[in-house]
Amino acid sequence: MYPADDLNFPQDSQSNALTLTQGAGIAWRHRKFVTSVAFASAFLAAVITLLTPNRYTANTSTLPVFDNSKTGGIASLMQASPALEMMNLGIDKKSPSLLYPEILKSRLLCDQVLSREYSYMVDDIVVTTDLYGYFDEHNPDRAYGTLAEITDIEYDKKTGVVKLSVATKYPELSSMVANYYIDRLDEYNKHNRKSGAMVKRQFIEQRMAENKIELASAEEALKEFRENNRDYIKMTDPQTLMEHDRLLREVMVKTQVYQMLAEEYELSAIQEKKEMPVIQVLDVARPPTVKSSPARARTTILAFIIGLFAGSGVVIAEHLYLPHGRQFRLNRIINRLRFVRRKREDEEVEIER
Repeated sequence: MYPADDLNFPQDSQSNALTLTQGAGIAWRHRKFVTSVAFASAFLAAVITLLTPNRYTANTSTLPVFDNSKTGGIASLMQASPALEMMNLGIDKKSPSLLYPEILKSRLLCDQVLSREYSYMVDDIVVTTDLYGYFDEHNPDRAYGTLAEITDIEYDKKTGVVKLSVATKYPELSSMVANYYIDRLDEYNKHNRKSGAMVKRQFIEQRMAENKIELASAEEALKEFRENNRDYIKMTDPQTLMEHDRLLREVMVKTQVYQMLAEEYELSAIQEKKEMPVIQVLDVARPPTVKSSPARARTTILAFIIGLFAGSGVVIAEHLYLPHGRQFRLNRIINRLRFVRRKREDEEVEIER
């Protein structure tokens, strides 16, 4: 039987300060309990990591692209020569690749990546499915969020290199998704991004179509006039001659405008090609041969270390806050509660008798 005052916890203690050596000594005296907590934590972590499927990460990267419309040949030279790149020449080197991370994260590209079908090996069986099927998620918003979780995009401000990595349960799928990201980015640059030269070319193209119609109309009007006045050269009527000269002049003006627009169109098309940022792939994603996660050994060791600290913290807190350093344990309190429960049961039995 335990004294009645054993369960009375004091409100104050003499000292709550411990040195590192004292704390280590307390943990060492209760090393069985501390190591039990550590091994239990490590075992739990090991079970969780064993149940977690392997992940394989495929990586790809692209080289920076300089805006040649502003820097001209010097930017190209700097891009080709690392020595010149290190020199501060005061040139505006704003690169279109600055936008690559945001374009890759855009809903437009991600929807295309999610919808495309991929064929990869699973246990020697070819599986063909899109990422909606792989995620087992048909809600577009949730699938978009899951895709963002398995995708990592980094932009190196110093070098301008964009790095993209994709982690899935299957090596081939990881590499295919990563490469398709870059393929969609290249297509976006070619067909969706608008440069100054592209806008100019489109305007000139529209103006050429309008001018072509106007020129055809002016030529038709001149043709009809000459058919109706076959002897206009010999005519002396001033009004007829003026009308012929006006129609001829209009045809000549429309022709000159069309020729000028055609020249500008060709120049704008060339400039558009120069300004178009071409994706230069530095590393093509390949199926990884080594898993990237989970790190089972490291996780188990880390859980063991955390368990050591947690167990040590419990026994040190017990030493500091339980009365007069008596080192009460939870099992002692539980035993006392069991003793009280058995005593009550015995009393009830005696009453029944």
